Amino acid sequence: MKPEINSSDFTETAVGTALTCVTCDLHGSVGMELPTPFRFKVVDTGSGAPVSGAGVSYEVISFTDKNGNTTSDVNGAGVRALNAAGTDTNGFSRAYLTLGSAEGTYVVRARCESCLSNKEQIARGAAHKYSVITDGETVETADPYVNAPDCDSGCCPLTPVLRITTVTPPNDGVSFTSDPAENYIGLKGRIQPECLDKNNITWRVGDAPADNIDSGIPVQPTPGEVSSFRASPPSEPIGRPLPLAYKVTAGFDYDGTMLSASKTVKQDEIDKCRQEYIDFGIPLAEVGRSRFTLGLDMEYSKDVKDCFAYIYPKIEAQKVVALRNAGHKVKVTSGYRSPRSNILDIGSSVNSTHLFGEAVDINPIDSERNAAGWKALWVAHEATCPKSLELTPKKVMKLCNGAATVPYPGSFYPNSDDAMYPMATCIHLGNSSKLLE
Repeated sequence: MKPEINSSDFTETAVGTALTCVTCDLHGSVGMELPTPFRFKVVDTGSGAPVSGAGVSYEVISFTDKNGNTTSDVNGAGVRALNAAGTDTNGFSRAYLTLGSAEGTYVVRARCESCLSNKEQIARGAAHKYSVITDGETVETADPYVNAPDCDSGCCPLTPVLRITTVTPPNDGVSFTSDPAENYIGLKGRIQPECLDKNNITWRVGDAPADNIDSGIPVQPTPGEVSSFRASPPSEPIGRPLPLAYKVTAGFDYDGTMLSASKTVKQDEIDKCRQEYIDFGIPLAEVGRSRFTLGLDMEYSKDVKDCFAYIYPKIEAQKVVALRNAGHKVKVTSGYRSPRSNILDIGSSVNSTHLFGEAVDINPIDSERNAAGWKALWVAHEATCPKSLELTPKKVMKLCNGAATVPYPGSFYPNSDDAMYPMATCIHLGNSSKLLE
């Protein structure tokens, strides 16, 4: 059974597997198969790594019509699940939904029996009808693209419809950053009936108007059914409180009437955090998507600001568990910090181990914050690197081997100098290969 988390005691809630929905909301024509599949992923909740071979089953459980009436009668909708024997090497399972004959929303339940958390996830497919004009009369049809008459002279009898069918970010088709290696965003549009020239589809990409941050304006995509753009570095390279977002607009000039369709592409929570690393010039090699895990114990991410995905300081957190198991009353004061929090709010370094999930700062509980309490906690933790005692007023950091001291604002490795303990502010458990700020 998965142990519960509380604010006073860390438990290994991250160990296990969980089902997540990557592509959860789709829409298409009534009676037709959705053009893209629902996508679900099974991950190891400790490392964020994908889990292959996990079985995922699918079931259409309800239908809500356009008037808001819900029923278990799904009008013949069915789900065809790919990878039925298990998730693929990237942890993905896909399900293709065939919509029923009525307009409304079909609800699909995905279930992973072997997962230890989030065993069930919900996805939705919306079914629509389209209006076309024939001989001056408006007629509803399942899809105006089906059985469209051929055009003899470039004049099509059906009212044309323009859609953006695909916006594909580079990171598993989920999200993007403005790093050149992962900022290519693919576009695909559809103009129907088929007699119209797809090469005349034009594209325009601008900063999404729904927020007040600068997402930058990319170089505009080239015309055509298939195109792309690259997320551009924003003009204000400071960690921003909202994800980057762009408004993508497709256009088509039909006999002087401009048809248009728009979609917004927005960073997910993980790449919102990773964008902060790019903004502050911190190498992305340290913070790949696999390093992030969503929704773990907030005790180890107290200093996160506007960044709801975080790197989990697993090794250091287990040291805290060991101290608590030995009877020491340990309070965590800081774990993972996002760059925006670490640099702008705390004034720490871009090399801080807190940015990489490799540090936890601890204190004795308030009633034991005295020289004896600090020393007992220090001695209880194995007397080896990496760790330091952060002091006030500022001192120097001594190398673990007792060699020369290094001028450094804030840390000290005490040997037998008990005078240091009354000045302590926290014990830093972290990787000594980086600066210990």
